[in-house]
Formats: sequence, C-alpha cells, structure tokens
Amino acid sequence: MKKLVVFLGALSLVSSAYAKEIMPIAEVAAAPMLKVDSIGQYIEVDNDSGSSDGNIGHMMFAQQVGLSYGDDWTFGLMARKGWDTDTSDGFGDTSSRIDLDAWRNYDNYSLGFRWRQETNSEDADSDRYYLRGKYHYGDFSGWADLAYQADEESADNFYLEAIPVKYSYGQFGIGYYLEGRDTVGSTSVGEEESWSKHQVRLYAPVYSNDKLALNLEYRYQFYEDKDIDGEDWDNENNAHIVVLSVDYAVSENLSLNSYYEYDFNKYDETDDDYYGEFLIGWNYQF
Repeated sequence: MKKLVVFLGALSLVSSAYAKEIMPIAEVAAAPMLKVDSIGQYIEVDNDSGSSDGNIGHMMFAQQVGLSYGDDWTFGLMARKGWDTDTSDGFGDTSSRIDLDAWRNYDNYSLGFRWRQETNSEDADSDRYYLRGKYHYGDFSGWADLAYQADEESADNFYLEAIPVKYSYGQFGIGYYLEGRDTVGSTSVGEEESWSKHQVRLYAPVYSNDKLALNLEYRYQFYEDKDIDGEDWDNENNAHIVVLSVDYAVSENLSLNSYYEYDFNKYDETDDDYYGEFLIGWNYQF
C-alpha cells in the first residue's frame, strides 16, 4: 500500500511537470496604470535691467510633477508663481503660469499637446494651446512647438519655437534655433504685428565625473526682425548668449540642477544692455 501511494505521488508530480511543459500557464499582462515618475521644484530669477538701482528681477517659484501611463504616454504638470523683486521696494507685480503636457511616445519620435494658462498683474490673462513634436535619429534630433495664443483683451497670435535640427557628436553638438510670433487680426499704430529671431547654438561639456556634470552652451543670434504697425524698426540683429549648466546627482534618485544665462546685448536706442537668468532646482525620480 505504501508503495502504491509513493507511486501515485511520483506519477502526479511527473504529470504536473509534463502538463506545464506542453501547456504553459498563460501569463496575464498587468493593465497599465497612471503613476507618478518624478517630482521637483525650482527657483528662477530673470533680470533685464543691468542697473544698480536695487532691481533684483522677476523671481519665480515652480513645482513640477511627471507622470506616465504604460510605456507610450507621459504627462507633466507645472505650476509657477512670480514676483518682481527689489531691494528697496520689496515685492511688486506678480505673475502665474500653469502648464499641462501630454506626450504620445513612439520609437524615434513623440507627439504632444500643451495647455498654458498665464496671468500677469499688468496684462490680461492668456491661454496658449500647443501642438508639439520631437524626434531623434542617430546623431540627429530636434523639436518644435507651434501654438495659438488667445489673449483676453489684445489680439490673438500664432507662436513658434523650435530647434528643427541638431547634430550631436558625443557630448558636443550644434543646432539651429528659431522663435517667432505673428498677430492674428488688426493692430493699432505702435503695436507689434510680428517678430522673429534666429540662432546657431553650440553645445560642449566642461567637466564631468560620477556625480557632477558641467556643460556650456553658446548661442549666436544672427538675425532678429520686428514688424510694428506704422513704424520702422531698425535694430542690432546679432546677440551673443552664454549658458552654463550644472547637474549634480545626490543619489540614484535625487538630483540638483542649475544654470546661469548671460546675454551680451547692446542696443543703441535702449539702456537694457543686460539680460540674465539664474535657475536652481531639484528633481526626484521614482
């Protein structure tokens, strides 16, 4: 009897193993879920005065969240608040911005949409609706944002910002950048009808190790143009811009990032010979 029990048990084990071998159990793929991939914050200060009258610039504080749905969809949310700051007068005019992003990602390119809502204490509210795209094929890459901006009081406009093509060789790169805006409908005398600017951008590494990466970007603006209703606009077209960026990996998930931009501009008809941006922030990747 004991031998029969042992025999039947062994037969059961062999039959079970054989059944799994010829008829494997189907693996059910988990349904995609919306998950948070990253969170972060940054502080940015933009200053275009270049003067010593106490003007610090427009200071902005932003919070960012990155999300994904499955392998193909990514989303982003950015909320930002800004204040004009001065060492004598303190905080002045305010601004706010909200960006909602959605991307559908393919093998070598992505297509996206952005809604931007912006307010300023000096101007009317505006909404901007973007159609977006980006690609990468080998050493070549690029991106483009085409938007329609609806203003509460002033004329609506089309907006374009893009790097149509960038070539990279290792960490070095060169790209062509353009940005412009064209007003929809009629304008009054003295109002801006359209503007555009074009740049060549050069990218180069400065220093890197396991945690720190220091990179330099040089932008040469070789053409700028404006159409002003009823007026002739004649200005220096060229500008030289330098951007120094720093990324530091605190841990596998947490990183710090910062950049400083300095524009070497000098326009005869204005006193705004300086423009600078400074940003510092952090990002946590889950």
